[in-house]
Amino acid sequence: MSFNIFGIKTEKISLVTSDHTPAVKKATTGFAMFKKVLLKKEVYDMKKIEKLQKRLSQE
Repeated sequence: MSFNIFGIKTEKISLVTSDHTPAVKKATTGFAMFKKVLLKKEVYDMKKIEKLQKRLSQE
């Protein structure tokens, strides 16, 4: 999976190494955490939708 951040293509967020500046490290880890939160929300929303669909199909 590759992301395009500010025109810089990165293969994986985990590729951040010690030669990067602290600001870049902070930005990429922040981005990774942001993605995790989004994924959690997506999963949560999917579960909610599934519950709604079940409830609707029972009625």
